[in-house]
Amino acid sequence: MDETAQERFDRVGLRGWPGPAADFEKIAQISVDLLVARGLEPADRILDVGAGTLRIGRKLIARQDPGAYVGVEPAELALAAGARSIEDLVRRKRPRLLVGSRPSFVPVGGFRFALAQSVFSHLPLAQVAAWTRQISQALAPGGQLVFSWFPGPADYQGQAYAKRAEYRAETLAGLAEASGLVFEAVPWPHPRLSWAAMIKPPAEG
Repeated sequence: MDETAQERFDRVGLRGWPGPAADFEKIAQISVDLLVARGLEPADRILDVGAGTLRIGRKLIARQDPGAYVGVEPAELALAAGARSIEDLVRRKRPRLLVGSRPSFVPVGGFRFALAQSVFSHLPLAQVAAWTRQISQALAPGGQLVFSWFPGPADYQGQAYAKRAEYRAETLAGLAEASGLVFEAVPWPHPRLSWAAMIKPPAEG
Protein backbone atom coordinates (compact mmCIF):
# COMPACT_ATOMS: atom_id res chain seq x y z
CA MET A 1 0.00 0.00 0.00
CA ASP A 2 1.29 3.47 -0.91
CA GLU A 3 2.29 5.73 1.96
CA THR A 4 0.01 8.71 2.52
CA ALA A 5 1.42 12.24 2.75
CA GLN A 6 0.63 12.31 6.47
CA GLU A 7 2.34 8.95 7.05
CA ARG A 8 5.40 10.13 5.17
CA PHE A 9 5.52 13.39 7.10
CA ASP A 10 5.19 11.52 10.39
CA ARG A 11 8.11 9.30 9.33
CA VAL A 12 10.56 11.92 7.99
CA GLY A 13 9.52 15.10 9.79
CA LEU A 14 9.78 18.73 8.74
CA ARG A 15 13.49 18.63 7.88
CA GLY A 16 13.29 15.31 6.04
CA TRP A 17 10.24 16.15 3.92
CA PRO A 18 12.11 17.85 1.05
CA GLY A 19 15.00 15.36 0.99
CA PRO A 20 17.78 14.09 3.24
CA ALA A 21 17.47 15.87 6.58
CA ALA A 22 21.25 16.30 6.69
CA ASP A 23 21.00 18.56 3.62
CA PHE A 24 18.14 20.71 4.92
CA GLU A 25 20.22 23.70 5.96
CA LYS A 26 22.91 23.24 3.30
CA ILE A 27 20.55 23.37 0.32
CA ALA A 28 18.64 26.29 1.82
CA GLN A 29 21.81 28.34 2.18
CA ILE A 30 23.17 27.34 -1.24
CA SER A 31 19.89 28.41 -2.86
CA VAL A 32 19.68 31.76 -1.11
CA ASP A 33 23.34 32.50 -1.79
CA LEU A 34 22.75 31.79 -5.49
CA LEU A 35 19.74 34.11 -5.65
CA VAL A 36 21.69 36.87 -3.91
CA ALA A 37 24.64 36.36 -6.27
CA ARG A 38 22.24 36.81 -9.19
CA GLY A 39 20.98 40.10 -7.81
CA LEU A 40 18.13 39.39 -5.39
CA GLU A 41 17.40 42.51 -3.32
CA PRO A 42 15.23 42.63 -0.17
CA ALA A 43 12.51 44.56 -1.99
CA ASP A 44 12.25 42.06 -4.87
CA ARG A 45 9.15 39.90 -5.08
CA ILE A 46 10.10 36.22 -5.27
CA LEU A 47 8.01 33.17 -6.15
CA ASP A 48 9.06 29.87 -4.53
CA VAL A 49 7.59 26.94 -6.50
CA GLY A 50 7.50 23.73 -4.50
CA ALA A 51 7.98 25.59 -1.23
CA GLY A 52 7.58 22.40 0.84
CA THR A 53 8.17 22.95 4.56
CA LEU A 54 9.73 26.34 3.77
CA ARG A 55 13.27 24.97 3.87
CA ILE A 56 14.42 27.83 1.62
CA GLY A 57 11.35 29.94 2.27
CA ARG A 58 12.19 30.60 5.91
CA LYS A 59 15.46 32.23 4.88
CA LEU A 60 13.84 34.20 2.08
CA ILE A 61 10.95 35.35 4.26
CA ALA A 62 13.43 36.59 6.86
CA ARG A 63 15.54 38.37 4.23
CA GLN A 64 12.89 39.91 1.98
CA ASP A 65 10.64 42.87 2.71
CA PRO A 66 7.19 42.14 4.16
CA GLY A 67 4.88 40.63 1.55
CA ALA A 68 7.66 40.03 -0.99
CA TYR A 69 7.69 36.22 -0.68
CA VAL A 70 5.08 33.98 -2.32
CA GLY A 71 5.32 30.21 -1.86
CA VAL A 72 3.33 27.60 -3.80
CA GLU A 73 3.22 24.00 -2.55
CA PRO A 74 0.88 21.05 -3.35
CA ALA A 75 1.15 19.41 0.10
CA GLU A 76 -0.88 21.51 2.52
CA LEU A 77 0.38 19.63 5.58
CA ALA A 78 4.02 20.37 4.67
CA LEU A 79 3.40 24.06 4.03
CA ALA A 80 1.35 24.40 7.21
CA ALA A 81 4.04 22.69 9.29
CA GLY A 82 6.69 24.97 7.83
CA ALA A 83 4.61 28.05 8.58
CA ARG A 84 3.97 26.93 12.18
CA SER A 85 7.70 26.48 12.72
CA ILE A 86 8.32 30.17 11.93
CA GLU A 87 5.04 31.55 13.24
CA ASP A 88 6.45 34.84 14.54
CA LEU A 89 8.33 35.47 11.31
CA VAL A 90 5.21 34.75 9.23
CA ARG A 91 3.23 37.20 11.35
CA ARG A 92 5.84 39.94 10.90
CA LYS A 93 6.72 39.41 7.22
CA ARG A 94 3.28 38.44 5.89
CA PRO A 95 4.34 35.97 3.16
CA ARG A 96 1.67 34.68 0.80
CA LEU A 97 1.48 30.88 1.09
CA LEU A 98 -0.60 29.09 -1.54
CA VAL A 99 -1.62 25.43 -1.67
CA GLY A 100 -1.87 24.09 -5.20
CA SER A 101 -0.31 21.64 -7.63
CA ARG A 102 -1.22 23.27 -10.96
CA PRO A 103 0.62 26.10 -12.70
CA SER A 104 -2.60 28.12 -12.70
CA PHE A 105 -2.05 28.72 -8.97
CA VAL A 106 0.91 30.98 -9.80
CA PRO A 107 0.02 34.68 -9.47
CA VAL A 108 0.69 36.55 -12.71
CA GLY A 109 3.08 39.49 -13.01
CA GLY A 110 5.58 41.43 -10.97
CA PHE A 111 8.12 38.85 -9.77
CA ARG A 112 11.81 39.69 -10.16
CA PHE A 113 12.75 36.12 -9.24
CA ALA A 114 11.19 32.67 -9.21
CA LEU A 115 12.82 29.61 -7.66
CA ALA A 116 12.10 25.96 -8.45
CA GLN A 117 14.52 23.91 -6.36
CA SER A 118 14.13 20.15 -6.88
CA VAL A 119 10.93 20.56 -8.90
CA PHE A 120 11.77 20.09 -12.60
CA SER A 121 14.05 17.24 -11.54
CA HIS A 122 10.96 15.15 -10.79
CA LEU A 123 8.31 16.28 -13.29
CA PRO A 124 7.35 14.94 -16.73
CA LEU A 125 8.23 17.20 -19.63
CA ALA A 126 4.67 18.41 -20.23
CA GLN A 127 4.46 19.67 -16.67
CA VAL A 128 7.87 21.33 -16.88
CA ALA A 129 6.63 23.13 -20.00
CA ALA A 130 3.38 24.18 -18.31
CA TRP A 131 5.18 25.55 -15.26
CA THR A 132 7.66 27.37 -17.49
CA ARG A 133 4.86 29.07 -19.42
CA GLN A 134 3.05 30.16 -16.27
CA ILE A 135 6.18 31.37 -14.51
CA SER A 136 7.11 33.36 -17.61
CA GLN A 137 3.84 35.26 -17.22
CA ALA A 138 4.57 35.78 -13.53
CA LEU A 139 8.00 37.31 -14.11
CA ALA A 140 8.53 41.03 -14.53
CA PRO A 141 10.63 42.12 -17.54
CA GLY A 142 14.23 41.30 -16.69
CA GLY A 143 13.11 38.74 -14.11
CA GLN A 144 14.44 35.21 -13.92
CA LEU A 145 13.50 31.68 -12.95
CA VAL A 146 16.34 29.93 -11.14
CA PHE A 147 15.96 26.15 -10.94
CA SER A 148 17.80 22.91 -10.25
CA TRP A 149 17.68 19.95 -12.64
CA PHE A 150 19.23 16.60 -13.56
CA PRO A 151 21.16 16.92 -16.85
CA GLY A 152 21.09 13.76 -18.95
CA PRO A 153 21.80 12.43 -22.44
CA ALA A 154 18.08 11.88 -23.10
CA ASP A 155 14.82 13.39 -21.85
CA TYR A 156 12.61 11.67 -19.30
CA GLN A 157 9.69 10.17 -21.24
CA GLY A 158 7.42 9.20 -18.36
CA GLN A 159 4.09 10.82 -17.59
CA ALA A 160 4.27 10.70 -13.79
CA TYR A 161 6.32 12.12 -10.95
CA ALA A 162 9.77 10.52 -11.00
CA LYS A 163 12.53 10.15 -8.45
CA ARG A 164 14.98 11.32 -11.12
CA ALA A 165 13.77 13.05 -14.28
CA GLU A 166 16.71 13.92 -16.52
CA TYR A 167 16.57 16.45 -19.36
CA ARG A 168 18.95 17.69 -22.00
CA ALA A 169 19.98 21.33 -21.86
CA GLU A 170 18.72 21.76 -25.43
CA THR A 171 15.25 20.62 -24.41
CA LEU A 172 15.04 23.10 -21.55
CA ALA A 173 16.42 25.85 -23.76
CA GLY A 174 13.63 25.10 -26.23
CA LEU A 175 10.99 25.31 -23.50
CA ALA A 176 12.45 28.62 -22.38
CA GLU A 177 12.41 30.04 -25.91
CA ALA A 178 8.80 28.92 -26.44
CA SER A 179 7.85 30.95 -23.36
CA GLY A 180 9.85 34.04 -24.31
CA LEU A 181 12.72 33.25 -21.95
CA VAL A 182 16.45 32.70 -22.42
CA PHE A 183 18.08 29.58 -20.95
CA GLU A 184 21.38 29.90 -19.09
CA ALA A 185 23.38 27.15 -17.38
CA VAL A 186 24.49 28.37 -13.95
CA PRO A 187 27.70 27.01 -12.39
CA TRP A 188 26.85 26.78 -8.69
CA PRO A 189 27.27 24.03 -6.10
CA HIS A 190 24.56 21.52 -5.25
CA PRO A 191 24.86 18.10 -3.54
CA ARG A 192 23.11 16.24 -6.38
CA LEU A 193 21.73 18.49 -9.12
CA SER A 194 22.83 21.24 -11.49
CA TRP A 195 21.53 24.80 -11.67
CA ALA A 196 20.17 26.85 -14.55
CA ALA A 197 18.13 29.97 -15.13
CA MET A 198 15.48 31.12 -17.59
CA ILE A 199 15.59 34.88 -18.02
CA LYS A 200 12.86 37.19 -19.29
CA PRO A 201 14.29 39.91 -21.51
CA PRO A 202 14.00 43.46 -20.16
CA ALA A 203 11.28 45.70 -21.55
CA GLU A 204 12.27 47.55 -24.71
CA GLY A 205 12.88 51.27 -24.40
